[in-house]
Amino acid sequence: MASEGVMPQGPWGSNRGSAWDMGIANHISNIKIHYIDVIDGISITFDNAAPFRQGQTSNLQFKELNLAEGEYVNKISGRFQYKFNENVILTQLSLETDKGQSIATPDQAGNTFSLTLEPGHKVVGFFGLLNTNSVAISAIGVNVVAN
Repeated sequence: MASEGVMPQGPWGSNRGSAWDMGIANHISNIKIHYIDVIDGISITFDNAAPFRQGQTSNLQFKELNLAEGEYVNKISGRFQYKFNENVILTQLSLETDKGQSIATPDQAGNTFSLTLEPGHKVVGFFGLLNTNSVAISAIGVNVVAN
């Protein structure tokens, strides 16, 4: 998918860390949010390719969302706060699809963020920042297009 018409939203969380970006997808088929007491990592499968992984993604609890063909993420929300020696880290993340499926990591304290897309828009990619000290997700944003 070309980047024409893509509207970045966010990122929410820290403004410090190592930048990551999965790019733009035609279809996101699977998302795993890896966590313990913060959002440690994310795995995203799209366009029949190997999963894009960021942060810690092994030996952790995870929440998984499988998206059918034509199904897409249309809502993201979560929380972030200072943790680990004054670094801002995502502490909670929720995703919802246009078909009503959702996943959410356990609720944690922190500042909230939320984005519900207008009808006719969908998430086609994720980007953000990785805290290199704790190897956890410190910020997340989404790329949005009109259907």
